Amino acid sequence: IISGGKLPSPQSANELLDPAREGFGGPVIVCQGTEDPLNDAKLRADQFERVRDDIEIKRIAAGHCVMDEKPAEVASYLV
Repeated sequence: IISGGKLPSPQSANELLDPAREGFGGPVIVCQGTEDPLNDAKLRADQFERVRDDIEIKRIAAGHCVMDEKPAEVASYLV
């Protein structure tokens, strides 16, 4: 994407992560802030678990920008 370029159309997690739909089939870790005020954090984490059996959910006591609020904890799951 270049500056001033159009963004691609948004896709749902199902479309992006479901290999049956030609989505990404590799390992997935979702770091979900359990105190996210912008969405229902528990519901969102539960929905990711239903997309594929092998998606690993890390529920972290943080808000919407969990990677900014708890960078060390997020990094510990990714290395």
